[in-house]
Amino acid sequence: MRERLLDAAHGLLCDEGVAALTTRGVASRAGTTEASVFNNFGDKAGLLRALVGERLPERLVVEQCIEQDNGAEMELWLCQVYLSAEAFYAEVVPLMAALWTGGVRDASGQVHEMSLFPLYCKLQHRLKTFQCEGRVAQAADIAVASNLLLGAALHSALQRVSRDEATETEGNGEEAVAPLAPSSSAEDIAGSLYTLIRP
Repeated sequence: MRERLLDAAHGLLCDEGVAALTTRGVASRAGTTEASVFNNFGDKAGLLRALVGERLPERLVVEQCIEQDNGAEMELWLCQVYLSAEAFYAEVVPLMAALWTGGVRDASGQVHEMSLFPLYCKLQHRLKTFQCEGRVAQAADIAVASNLLLGAALHSALQRVSRDEATETEGNGEEAVAPLAPSSSAEDIAGSLYTLIRP
């Protein structure tokens, strides 16, 4: 039943967007009752956490990008991680924005802290491996480097989502004025970070 509910939630997201992701809508699409959603996930927050962690292909792409070692130069690898993380956050931000305001209480009353950076540990571990291999400076602060790269990707994704929503919600027939695009490209960000961590 859990897999069927996740499939239904992912289908709703793909077909109808974030607004359709209600516990009632997911249950209906899965051909079950709303109680099944609560029994399997505790609440809507639990369903969303599972959806992001288990069904969004963008997360898998970031994880694969972090783990790949195709002999690419460090700066190119950083750029690829950045771009895949930005795409992941652009998908996740609309889903999780309401939950990221703080802890989320589940059906049993337990509070779960949401992490803005679910890929942080993977990236930090991978950079530490590169540091041990001599591809990253021994003096480099891996935690700071991970925060800088993923934080920049999240910031860029937030700007992109805001731009997209501003364009979509203009109601007077004129094209909306979008916020300014980020001044730094992925290559610039990766290059700047690499200057801080290169051996």
